[in-house]
Amino acid sequence: MSNSFLTIAMPKGRIFEEAAELLRKAGFRLPPEFDDSRKLIIEVEEENLRFILAKPMDVVTYVEHGVADMGIAGKDVMLEEERDVY
Repeated sequence: MSNSFLTIAMPKGRIFEEAAELLRKAGFRLPPEFDDSRKLIIEVEEENLRFILAKPMDVVTYVEHGVADMGIAGKDVMLEEERDVY
């Protein structure tokens, strides 16, 4: 088994909760305590996922600088930050 994780930056709050629910509906096995964790980095080894929980404005920065492979952010953050990400 490989130890390479897909790293996803996400803001805590409503977007985090909605994204976690979408991942569960897609078949990812996220533990119940995932939603209530106070950690900044959460690894779900069974799914090879690592989540970085950040302030909404920092999500885009983590992706732009390669700290995270992808991020989930609101459209408002994307428009305001004008970063070089897709």
